[in-house]
Amino acid sequence: MEPETEKQQPGERSKMRGTTELRAGAAHDRAIFGPSTKVRLSLDVSQELYQVLDEIARMEETTKADVLRRSIALMQVAVEAKRQGLKFGAADQDQVLKTEIVGI
Repeated sequence: MEPETEKQQPGERSKMRGTTELRAGAAHDRAIFGPSTKVRLSLDVSQELYQVLDEIARMEETTKADVLRRSIALMQVAVEAKRQGLKFGAADQDQVLKTEIVGI
C-alpha cells in the first residue's frame, strides 16, 4: 500500500521552484469548458499512432480519450510558453532543462 501524500488534483496549477505545473484531467476540462459542454470527435490516425495512444493509456491506467485530453492541455502549455519566448521541455529534479522540445 502506498503511503498517503498530499497530491495535486487534476487541473490544479501550483508553483514549484519558479515553474508552473499544469495537471490536466476532468477537473481541468470542467474548469475551462464547464460541466456539460462536450463535443464528440471522430479522429482518423495511423495504426502506429493508435498503438502509441493505446500503450500510453495502458501505462497511465486511463482511457485513450483522457490521453488525448491531456495531450491537448500539454500542447496548450507548449504553445503559450513559445508565445512568451520560453523554452519547453523536460527538466531534472533541480529544474535544469535536460531535453528541449522544439518544433511545436
